Amino acid sequence: NIVELAMTHIGKLSGGKFEDEIFKIEKDVTEQFKITKHCLEHDDPEEGKIQLEKYFYINKACDGLVVGLVREEDKTIGPGDAVALGLYIRWLKRINSHLRNITTSVVNPFDRIGFEPGAEEKRSLSLLRDRIIWPVVLYGSGDVEKWALDRFERLIHGQTIHPDLRKSVMQVGALRASGGTFDWFEQALQSAESEHDRINLLTAMGCAADTRLITRVQQYTLDKVPDRNKFVPVASLASNPHAMPHMWDWFVTHLEQIEQFHPMHYERVIAMIVPYGGLGREDDVKVFFDRYIREKDKAKDVIRLSLEKLEIFSRMRHMERA
Repeated sequence: NIVELAMTHIGKLSGGKFEDEIFKIEKDVTEQFKITKHCLEHDDPEEGKIQLEKYFYINKACDGLVVGLVREEDKTIGPGDAVALGLYIRWLKRINSHLRNITTSVVNPFDRIGFEPGAEEKRSLSLLRDRIIWPVVLYGSGDVEKWALDRFERLIHGQTIHPDLRKSVMQVGALRASGGTFDWFEQALQSAESEHDRINLLTAMGCAADTRLITRVQQYTLDKVPDRNKFVPVASLASNPHAMPHMWDWFVTHLEQIEQFHPMHYERVIAMIVPYGGLGREDDVKVFFDRYIREKDKAKDVIRLSLEKLEIFSRMRHMERA
């Protein structure tokens, strides 16, 4: 997004009275990449805590800058520059947020917020906890995984757990699931009372790590999931590192069935699978879609965009390996 903005904007982008503050944020966000990589490679929670505290100011500062632009606090900044600056600042904030999320996989946030929602806890904190449990377990937090699996055992044996924890607990349960456990997911889907419950169950099913279960979820999606929900487990599988290597072959093999998805859902499937599932087999993917676009008038713009993303991600992978 930043590269596209730089190509679109004519001339040098000046921040006016905000220039120094934007420059400092740029510098600190850039520095965070190095520190985040160090924290992950060396499993260094102390350095992670320092990073989280040192750069805590960035998101709030970005919000303040955007407010200043909206209020036209610097009259020398024209409309085009103001729009470009606003977008750029928001993207810096997004990058900073992603880096902080990665760091929390090393620095256990549950030491501070606890595993269970408190009686007087804000709804936003409760939802945040649910959102970070799955990635924290995925990136290796044994303590959180042990707690989540205990709650999953309670759930499948009919006990009640906090509703704000159900989705993430089920995701962790699916990650370590066996075939028998997956029978529970299918039964739970059949008896689900709301669309919200069904979506959470389908999302969790896409978090499996066992290859046989991944294949089972793929087939279940095609055979039994309602048309309106088929993209939900596909999205989950496509973002699951354990399932990514299996998604391209599944897409090609079952293309005729997948093409019957709602056109918008079909586009989503392509956008989710190609940039990640195509890694390591870029030439095959490009040849396939070159022929596909010539023969069919389907999702051409999404295909082109997805191939561009695949190329970018492939370059990033090769740069990291080099």
